[in-house]
Formats: sequence, C-alpha cells, structure tokens
Amino acid sequence: MKKFSAFDLCIIALFTSLTIVSAQVAIPLPGGVPFTLQTLVIPLTAAIAGPVLGTLTTALYLLLGAVGLPVFSGFSGGFAALIGPNAGFLWGFLPLAALTGLSYRLAAKTPHPQFTALLGTGMALALQLFAGSLVFAAVSHLSLHAANLVCVWPFIPTTIVKLILVLALARQLTPVFRKFALKSQLSQY
Repeated sequence: MKKFSAFDLCIIALFTSLTIVSAQVAIPLPGGVPFTLQTLVIPLTAAIAGPVLGTLTTALYLLLGAVGLPVFSGFSGGFAALIGPNAGFLWGFLPLAALTGLSYRLAAKTPHPQFTALLGTGMALALQLFAGSLVFAAVSHLSLHAANLVCVWPFIPTTIVKLILVLALARQLTPVFRKFALKSQLSQY
C-alpha cells in the first residue's frame, strides 16, 4: 500500500475544498438539475493530480456530503442526495475523475498528448452526463429521452467550454504543481 506524502494530503484537501466551492456556483435550471462548476474542477483535479489523488479527492467530497455536511449544490448534504434524482451526476464524478486522470497519464506517453487528453476527458464528461441522465430517468419515472432533454442537451455547450478550459488550465497548472510535488505521486506523472 502506497503511503501518501504531506503534499499529497494537501492536494486532496485543496481540491476537495475547490470542489465544495464549485458546487455552490450553481445556476438552477427548469428541469431540476443545476449548472455547477464541479464538472470543471473535478476533471481539472484529476488532470493535475492523476487518477488516484483525483479519485480520492472526489470520493472524499462525496463522503463529506453523505455524512450530512452541506457540500453539495445549494449547501445541501446527506445520504438522500446520493440516492435522489441527481444521484447519477454525483456518483458519475468518480469515473469522471478516474478516467480523466488515466487519460492524462496515457496522453503523456502518446505522440499527440493534447488529442488524447481531449478525447479521454470528453468521453469521461459524456459518461458523467449519461450516468446522471440514467438515474434521473429512473428516479423521476421518465423515459430516457425525456431525461436527456433535461439532463444532457442543456449541458452540452457548457460541457464543451469546460473541456476546453480543463485542457488549457491543466497544461498551465500541472508544471506548477510538479515543481512543488517533490517525492509525491505527482512527481511520477
């Protein structure tokens, strides 16, 4: 079992805090699924910190919300959020972090790293939207088509913008974090 360095723990704390703050930047939409900045911060975290720290950060965020701390959108919390209509979006954050982190690791070993990172992160964001739509449809007793009208289509333009921002920000911020990583997992990135 890998021991985490103090720097790793600081990365987890920093990005968990950023995820909590990004959840509060929420714009309610008519269908009941708000627009938030979590889908910018979570893949950015994984792109910078890697799949392990990125996924641990996301898991900690979900755990804090599950135990009742008001970390989810609208300062909500509690286990009910993890089984309600928006639960698929929340649970979808875990594969979003893992797949984004893995795509960035793979990208570093390919001749076209930006394309690989774009493709992997884009697929991870699409999977997160699809997971959210599936659970929303099931819990709300809607058809998948109706759920997609509420949960997927309104978010496509902003998801594309977030994808571009993740690519640009990760490219600029990863060297900064590497500089301070010393012997942490990031130095192996």
